[in-house]
Amino acid sequence: MMLPEVIRDLQDRIDAVSADIERNREIQRNLEHIKAALHREINALRDPVARLPFELSSDIFIRCLPSSPTARPQEAPMLLLNICSAWKHIALDTPALWTCILIDHICTKEYVEGWATRAQGHPLSVVIRGTLDEGLVSVVQQYTEELRSLELQICGDEYASPAFITSLGPLPSLEALTICNRDGRYLIVGHSYVLAALRLAPNLTACTFLDLETHLDTDTPVDTLVLRRLRSLEFNDECQALRILEHLSLPALEALSLPMLVKVSPDSHLMSFLHRSSPPLQKLNIGYDEESDYTAMEDLLRLLPGLTQLELNWSYNDYLPSLFTTLTKSRSTFLPLLQHLKITNYTLSTAAGEVIHRALSARRTQLKSFELITTQAF
Repeated sequence: MMLPEVIRDLQDRIDAVSADIERNREIQRNLEHIKAALHREINALRDPVARLPFELSSDIFIRCLPSSPTARPQEAPMLLLNICSAWKHIALDTPALWTCILIDHICTKEYVEGWATRAQGHPLSVVIRGTLDEGLVSVVQQYTEELRSLELQICGDEYASPAFITSLGPLPSLEALTICNRDGRYLIVGHSYVLAALRLAPNLTACTFLDLETHLDTDTPVDTLVLRRLRSLEFNDECQALRILEHLSLPALEALSLPMLVKVSPDSHLMSFLHRSSPPLQKLNIGYDEESDYTAMEDLLRLLPGLTQLELNWSYNDYLPSLFTTLTKSRSTFLPLLQHLKITNYTLSTAAGEVIHRALSARRTQLKSFELITTQAF
């Protein structure tokens, strides 16, 4: 036999063996799949969760959800789809597992639609992180009736104008709105942006603005926006946020957080807001600027007889003894329902300590907690 013929013969035999190997590999892969399926079946039979009533299994799965929405495959709810067929069926038939949606730039329209469909019309909580294309915005627009909570996590200057949030359209069912900056830096936005967000959601009950430095811009409306159901409003930016209150009336407000340093005076925006809204405020967190008028501050607190929780970030020491003196002498007329008092950033002197002690003694049957965070003790 000639050498070329021998080589061809050997190559043919190699090809035949290779084909046999590939067939055997395919058989092995099929057997592995069958084995895995059998394992899943036996696991499902042994699995105590699968033997529980469906309501209990669903409740257990719901308790596995992380504190914030996630789409990571190693966390619930996605993780629950990959354990066994029984767990997958339970997860897919539990709408409450799919009511919190994280949407970022890597999400596809089909992915978000599929997630929202699994919620089966239950109220949705949506976290939007990063810039969304028109396709994803259109998906969110499809579920505005189900949308109960919305958090916009700003990156850089992506939402520096109200264009993005207004593109979502009216949000008649929205009850909770949070706008925050993910970068850890303060982001400057116009008041028109904040007010545009609020106008979209007339039924808000809670609103939070974090790490946003607002400023008055030319598009700021001059009319007053009335939100009759808003019970909680929180800022943590600079005092320009008070200019937003100039355009708001919140007759149901129960909790207000303004931890920045606020200049209080008889004609301040905060005072005007309280007179205009007459809210049943129960919780107030406020920073007190040294340029404030203490008499006005006391007048402000007298407007809030229902206050049960007060937190003051105090930058000017001379006024605090006056506050505690009033707490001592006017127990029935000045903050009569106060139960929790916290004061931070205060330099404690011996004289002030004595005044504080007298006030606490006078209010001992009423106050449930008192916290004083000092910068220096004498």
